[in-house]
Amino acid sequence: MKLHNKPRVPVLFSIFVIVCGCFLLNLFVGVIADSLNKLQNIYNGSAFLTKEQNNQKCIRQLIKSTTFRSKGITPKHSLETFCHNIVIEKYVNACIVLIIILSTMPLATHYFGGTKQWDDVLDIWIYIFVPCFVLEFFEVLNECFKRCVEVF
Repeated sequence: MKLHNKPRVPVLFSIFVIVCGCFLLNLFVGVIADSLNKLQNIYNGSAFLTKEQNNQKCIRQLIKSTTFRSKGITPKHSLETFCHNIVIEKYVNACIVLIIILSTMPLATHYFGGTKQWDDVLDIWIYIFVPCFVLEFFEVLNECFKRCVEVF
């Protein structure tokens, strides 16, 4: 009978060393982060910035807080107005993302084998979701156009 035949001991010791190492590393990083936060509070958030860099930071924050908004161009044609009203709706982006997710799941099954009926269903599925993707394209195009108008 062997006296030192305990294979669990090295595994438990290794786990103990790893956990203690992570704990000590966490303490070390916590002390460093706390001292950096104290320094930033002492110097008003600019402990490691020169005066010029601090001025640049203030200017960037001022520019970021003052944005110019244009009213946008309202379309004159009735079809354009209808599309414009759909695209500027609040929930359009969330709906488009949901539609994209819903459309990719069944289309992924197309390559893993399926029946002829399933391929027909996928064809109909494509005809339903292609207009949604076209609508998303026009929404992105509209946003780009608005930003270009705001710049000029």
